[in-house]
Amino acid sequence: MNILSVINEEIHKFIKKEGVGDKYLEKKYNIPDEFNDFNKKYMGTKIDKNKVIVEKGDWKLIKNPESLENLDKSVRGVITKDGNLYVESYSEIIHNDILKILADKNIIPFVPKKDWGRKLPEESGFLTVQRYKDSPYMAIGESNRLLYNEDDYNKYIEHYKPLLNKARAKNSDINFVDKLVGVKYGDVSSKHLMKEWLEL
Repeated sequence: MNILSVINEEIHKFIKKEGVGDKYLEKKYNIPDEFNDFNKKYMGTKIDKNKVIVEKGDWKLIKNPESLENLDKSVRGVITKDGNLYVESYSEIIHNDILKILADKNIIPFVPKKDWGRKLPEESGFLTVQRYKDSPYMAIGESNRLLYNEDDYNKYIEHYKPLLNKARAKNSDINFVDKLVGVKYGDVSSKHLMKEWLEL
């Protein structure tokens, strides 16, 4: 191992520890991570302004971004019935809020807050999605409750694929997958969750 490799490895370890410490302070003592704020602002400057449909401070809602490259980890989005992807620049709000924004702009019909996650995409006219951590994958959002157990997943997944395919056609540089991003509750089979799928 040469000296440059050793130095590089030590710098990487230091940066990783710094990030963990910053996250701990932010969570425990509500001390903001200044680098994270800078990163959000910097990434926001690299987004095509013509694709931004809503902007609130540094947070943006983007229509059909070029890629996930300039978007933060775990960002949420919505695929409309015509295959357009509306995705946030960094993970700030929940799907209900994005749906309200889209309904207010007449992009989708009004969506009641309750039970839309128990409808098939052809009934609701949209599909919620979420980036799996900082991976290159955009997966089905965990609000889609009809996919929670293996039998239902196998029964209903074909109803989700048409919107995923339309989104792929309009956003060819984004990897849409027919897997759930992950759930916190329910009778969930690991065979269709992103984490287990990526580890196969």
